[in-house]
Amino acid sequence: MKIDTKGTRTILYGYTTIDLSYLEQLVDPGQTRTIGLMIHYYCEHYLEKSKNLREGLIKVMEDVRENGFDILLPYKVGNLAMPRIFEVAGAINRMRTLKIK
Repeated sequence: MKIDTKGTRTILYGYTTIDLSYLEQLVDPGQTRTIGLMIHYYCEHYLEKSKNLREGLIKVMEDVRENGFDILLPYKVGNLAMPRIFEVAGAINRMRTLKIK
């Protein structure tokens, strides 16, 4: 995952660049980092188990609220900030390579 340093907010997820510049409620670069980590966590834990994206993201948000940001990474960091579920869903919506079954 990479954050663009030119002032725009982007996530590099694999080979896919996700442009978050129009998610105006994001105010902290830590939220952008957390969104990328939450997308990865969702794919690893809830993609196959949940009925839909909303249900899976709700579970991800609950996991982070209950266990903290430590569940998103194998090591401790101090530069993450909590986004709203709308921003996480908005980031997934902006993944141009996303294919829905």
